[in-house]
Amino acid sequence: MVILNPNQVLVKSCKMVPVMIMGTIFGKKRYTFAEYFCVGLICFGLVVFSLKKSSAASKKLADPNLLLGYSFCFVNLAFDGFTNAYQDKINSQ
Repeated sequence: MVILNPNQVLVKSCKMVPVMIMGTIFGKKRYTFAEYFCVGLICFGLVVFSLKKSSAASKKLADPNLLLGYSFCFVNLAFDGFTNAYQDKINSQ
């Protein structure tokens, strides 16, 4: 086990952040303040929701390798963001 499943779901749920960043960098897209605000609220809500931990469940699980797990998640999100930005660029041509 690399990271706990709830943490993986939390990271993948915040996929909008790298998609917007890569879209701005590579796709030259512009987002409105409302879009940034909504993404921020969604990510904030997910983080707050995930702060409640079950002590009984965490005692039963093996020690995860957090550095490796979050590194994999970061690389995955970076590729997801780049792929989405590149697809938008191709579709606009």
